Amino acid sequence: MNRIRERIQVEGAVSQKSIDKINLALGSDDSSLGARLAVQLREDRIDSEQTEKSREANESENSIELHVQMIDMEIASIKELKIKIEAEEDMSEEANLDSLAIPEGHSGINILRYEGAIRRQISADCKELNRLQERRLFSIPLKPSQGRSGIPSLN
Repeated sequence: MNRIRERIQVEGAVSQKSIDKINLALGSDDSSLGARLAVQLREDRIDSEQTEKSREANESENSIELHVQMIDMEIASIKELKIKIEAEEDMSEEANLDSLAIPEGHSGINILRYEGAIRRQISADCKELNRLQERRLFSIPLKPSQGRSGIPSLN
């Protein structure tokens, strides 16, 4: 009997072959201890198999859930990276535009020269415009020294 108990503890579930050996050793009539033990062992084996199948199914479901969670976490991290990359690209584009808006050191002198030339030209054109408007208002004939054939300068 002790050998049987030890084997049950080691193997967990009892095989049909072991149940048959128990029946032979203890007797096989319905009222015998062997028959009752065999029935109990069969029930335990069936329960054990069902428990094992249930555990495997739960492990499979848990495994799938873990994989889904891992994929969701990866998707979330990819979205965060995408947002960071887009922000960095926007900042880079703004920096490029800013660098184009600010002239380099030596070109500042040229810009001041061009600005001065443009101001002088605008001033001369405004004087010419005022002179032509006065002439038109007062019908004063144009003197030869006051312009080039009455056409304002575009330069």
